[in-house]
Amino acid sequence: MNYTKEIDELINALKEEMGEKETAEALEQLLSGGKVSLSRADVMKQILTGKMDREETAEAAKNHHIEEDLTYRVFLISFRTEYDDTVLSVLYSMFDTAVSDTVQLDETHIALIIHNDPNYEEADISTTAHSIYDTLSSEALVKLRVSYDEPVSSIYDLNTSYENLLVAEKLGHMFFSERYVYGYHELGLGKLLYRIPPKDRIEYMKDNLPKLDFRELDEETLTTIRTFFDTGLSIAETARRLFLHRNTLMYRLDKFEKQTGLDLKDFDDAIACRIGMMIWELMA
Repeated sequence: MNYTKEIDELINALKEEMGEKETAEALEQLLSGGKVSLSRADVMKQILTGKMDREETAEAAKNHHIEEDLTYRVFLISFRTEYDDTVLSVLYSMFDTAVSDTVQLDETHIALIIHNDPNYEEADISTTAHSIYDTLSSEALVKLRVSYDEPVSSIYDLNTSYENLLVAEKLGHMFFSERYVYGYHELGLGKLLYRIPPKDRIEYMKDNLPKLDFRELDEETLTTIRTFFDTGLSIAETARRLFLHRNTLMYRLDKFEKQTGLDLKDFDDAIACRIGMMIWELMA
């Protein structure tokens, strides 16, 4: 057996996964007879993403002096393109490392974990999320979105919070594209529909919107409908946002009614269409 070839392949695989510097450090520890130890950031990343079971989490927390029963607040920061060191520098200047961990998840995602801080109030969660967005946008000049969840009271709940944030990021971007900060517990109807099995979503469309196929609608019509919903079914505000005369907007809504049988000025029809559009976007 060609052990040299296998070792080379293993080292190359490690370099791709960990990076050249980290691989060299790990091999050095192995050759010296020591164990490969994870950094605190690596530990927090594995706990957050569910790569450690409870026993491994307890051991890692003990080794890195991470308290198990603290209040932890997690923020998921998503960038449109790869972030650079400027982003990290701004985050380090915003939050004391004694009460926070900045976890680099991949090239376009960072998780910020704030520990129990006596000066921190729960009402500040949304404020902090908006502050992260505003500061990074202005100082690091990057395009980003920030998702946040309610606090958790144990390190063992970090993975649950992270999973919630992945949902918030996906649904927030899908249903609230005009926003850049999303709270998991503020997703409303979108979160409910997300948890409904696909077969039940399809059944809803067949039962309630048999004449409506969103794929057949042009972009102008889709934009008109979305804006009408976003303004709370306000004719005046929709016309203003779309720079349309009121009569032009009414013509579009009447045309949609003739095509689908749905009068969006009627509350029940509007609700049915709104749910249908959200289901369509979920399944697209």
